[in-house]
Amino acid sequence: HLDDRATIYHGDCIEVLQQLPDCSVDAVVTDPPYGDQYTHLYGELAKWASAKLKPGGSLVAYVGQGNLPDVTAEMGPHLRYWWTLALMHKHGGQQLPGKWVMVEWKPLVWYVKGTRSGRLYVADRMSGSKPRKDLHEWAQGVDEVGYLIEQLSEPGALIVDPFAGSGAFGYAAQALGRHFIGAENGSHRDAS
Repeated sequence: HLDDRATIYHGDCIEVLQQLPDCSVDAVVTDPPYGDQYTHLYGELAKWASAKLKPGGSLVAYVGQGNLPDVTAEMGPHLRYWWTLALMHKHGGQQLPGKWVMVEWKPLVWYVKGTRSGRLYVADRMSGSKPRKDLHEWAQGVDEVGYLIEQLSEPGALIVDPFAGSGAFGYAAQALGRHFIGAENGSHRDAS
């Protein structure tokens, strides 16, 4: 249950989150849809975050390996690349037909506005918890997100997830005493 420290808006994330004041967001942690048809969303996300993040704020986005070069090309003009984190699939790998790869980890790209604020070390390899696919077909685990939120922000900080899905990242944020704003339009679920 999300409490009064959390809000999820319904609609296109860039439109509904445009109302946030510039330089008001401490961190963006999100899982945009993957695939060639969605790569442009990472550029739009980074452009939006370049205005909304506080100086030193972080944007961490989940990404599929196959789109990693295109995603970084989209995001690079707007924010400073900081690192790529490896999220190990603790719940087992997944076969990727066409590429013929057994996928056992997922990259998370980390960008910052200017330079990173804070001095807590962040492990660049994490184990993921089992996602709740019954809540949302593209759900991610919550444990690793809680770790990232804790390392990249202070209690009371504003965490934003523009692709909120089931709101799992919001639960993690509020459990750590952070405020949360998310957006979800759900239209990607109907795309092929």
